[in-house]
Amino acid sequence: MHSSMPEENGTTKKTGFWQFGTSRTHLIFCGYKPIDPEELSLSKVTCINFEGLNNDTTHFFHLKTIDFMLLRFALMAVLALNLAPALPAQVNMVTEMDKPMSFGTRPGFSVSFPNTDRRLVDDVWSDFVKNNFSSKLKKGKKGEKTASGCRSVSVSAGDFTLYSEVEKIGDGAQLNVWFDLGPTFLNRNDDSRRTEDTKKLLTNFYFDVRRAVVGQEVKSEEDRLSDLDKKLSKLQRDNTNLLRDIENYKEKLKKAEEDLVQNQKDQDTTIKDIEQQRKAVEDARLRQGNVENERQ
Repeated sequence: MHSSMPEENGTTKKTGFWQFGTSRTHLIFCGYKPIDPEELSLSKVTCINFEGLNNDTTHFFHLKTIDFMLLRFALMAVLALNLAPALPAQVNMVTEMDKPMSFGTRPGFSVSFPNTDRRLVDDVWSDFVKNNFSSKLKKGKKGEKTASGCRSVSVSAGDFTLYSEVEKIGDGAQLNVWFDLGPTFLNRNDDSRRTEDTKKLLTNFYFDVRRAVVGQEVKSEEDRLSDLDKKLSKLQRDNTNLLRDIENYKEKLKKAEEDLVQNQKDQDTTIKDIEQQRKAVEDARLRQGNVENERQ
């Protein structure tokens, strides 16, 4: 058992101890809270103050003779509450904005794509307009593209015209799009429901672009894999050729070794022949010097 209970003006400061009994396990861990001296007996638990678990939260539990299993559950619950990471907030892919365009400043929508090539966004947007609005983008004023006769119940009950631009933002791109419904441009004040539906539609476009980006990454990785496969195939061919060369070299080496043995034998025979020929030369010279003495 451990205990530290300095008292100051009727307050027990950050004091705690464990008591292990035969049938119960008790914990006192008190913070800055007035404590009745009678409550400090070892048979009671009055307060658990978990201070310092994080910077802005203090949890108090008032317990009376609690068993070990319940106490452990309470401790685990408090730790889970304080130590669990906060859930990430949902990312808002589509932003409502009032932005200058060919008709002046009008309400519209923007979708940002960090680390994305502007041309890729432009290509995917052209396909998206064709597939979702049954129209085709054409060049408009001031670098804009426009599509007339568009149809989508998410945007309008009738036909509409859209104006868009894809601009380069740092190392990424941003789509700005305006929906001309005739009397007004689509905006939250005039039609909040279709504004939300349009944002959901443009969120689908965001994911189409992301799929295209990842598709390029997949293509790049597949190309690298293909290059590695080709490299491996070449290495395997080289390996086969080298093994064949080694076998050829072994045959040549064996033949060379046999030729070397034969060469040595031939040398020995030739040496003997040379010795015999020297003797024949000497004999011929002797006969040449003794011609007068030769008998007919």
